[in-house]
Amino acid sequence: MRGLIPDNAALNGATITRQTLLFTFPQFTPLSINNVPIGRQRYDSFQLKASKRFSQGLTFLASYTGAKTLEQVSFLNVQDFNVADPYNSRLVKQSADQIDIPRKFNLAAVWQLPIGKGKPFGTNMSKAADFVLGGWEMNVNMTYMKGWNIAYPNAAQVTPGSAALDNPTLGQYFNTDLWRNSATGRLVPAQEPFTLRNFPLRFSDVRLPGYQNWDASISKIFPIHERLKAQFRFEAVNAMNHPWFTGIQSVDVTNAQFGRLNPVQGNLPRFLKLGLNLQF
Repeated sequence: MRGLIPDNAALNGATITRQTLLFTFPQFTPLSINNVPIGRQRYDSFQLKASKRFSQGLTFLASYTGAKTLEQVSFLNVQDFNVADPYNSRLVKQSADQIDIPRKFNLAAVWQLPIGKGKPFGTNMSKAADFVLGGWEMNVNMTYMKGWNIAYPNAAQVTPGSAALDNPTLGQYFNTDLWRNSATGRLVPAQEPFTLRNFPLRFSDVRLPGYQNWDASISKIFPIHERLKAQFRFEAVNAMNHPWFTGIQSVDVTNAQFGRLNPVQGNLPRFLKLGLNLQF
């Protein structure tokens, strides 16, 4: 290509890098092919829902989902893309990122407290007492779910086995010793460039911490006039103050933070809200 591509000094000279000549179209640097519609996802699940309304003002809705979401949207190596026949390209089958949630449980409940005029407790109380004590309502929304899969490190294991730990910690969330050379006691180096990858892109059995959240509220409507009402509402978001950690510090075996859980909270910390609004 010497002298044939004057707008590109790297290709127009007397010498050229060997890797460039290995490209399918060496005269184009770089060549990008985007948005090729060859990926796919598959979702399978078991879903169960139960709801009940009790006579004393209690209503609840509970749901449970057991699911598996697999995707094929990534190449293990860029060479796996078949330019001549994209639909026959080799795509990695793995858990879908931030979508694959094996188990999730949700419970929502509303309880109209049985206190006040016409209720089991205090049905004969005075109008003033009913104004203060009657008509209160409590709400609870609880969610528990498993965490997402974690990206695999940038080197192959030197010791076989699962990297999942029974009691992971912030300092070591998965078993990093599987990447430690037993002869030197040091972590193995990252995969060399221009080397075909032969290890996964994502763990199949190491997941981030699960999500646990409780939201609760208590409210009351105060009648002021025929069409004028005031509602008082007290809300506690993330009432149990469970932090949700949604990332790993690093999956680079050369990084000092390798295998550590990122302590940055991914959900809202507990906060309380008081509200008073007029309805007319």
